[in-house]
Amino acid sequence: HIPRASPCGELIRVMAVPKCHPANRPFHDHLDSLRLDAGSKGFYSQQRTYSKALQALRRYPLPLRSPQEVADLEGMGKACCRIFEECRSKKSLPSVTSVEEVQWRTNCKKRLAKALKELQKT
Repeated sequence: HIPRASPCGELIRVMAVPKCHPANRPFHDHLDSLRLDAGSKGFYSQQRTYSKALQALRRYPLPLRSPQEVADLEGMGKACCRIFEECRSKKSLPSVTSVEEVQWRTNCKKRLAKALKELQKT
């Protein structure tokens, strides 16, 4: 939740827009920490690779269930598949609450509507 001020001056809590499908969050968070670590060590090529993988993960609207699905995403290679397996074996897959699922679906619908509107302009 992100606190924001309402027009009346009261603080209200607003749900943050999910970065990826809620079921993929542990994988996303691990890739993001690897990206930050690579950048701090000066491995900029590796950092860029993780950034592309994160971008593909953010665009994928479904929960990932296997390394084959990970490999099918653009920017994900064998290393990302191994990382996915590590995340899956270390942590049990989180249970996704209905609120998170609804919020994710709403966000996907907005992105789709925006993309379709932009397509119609061209």
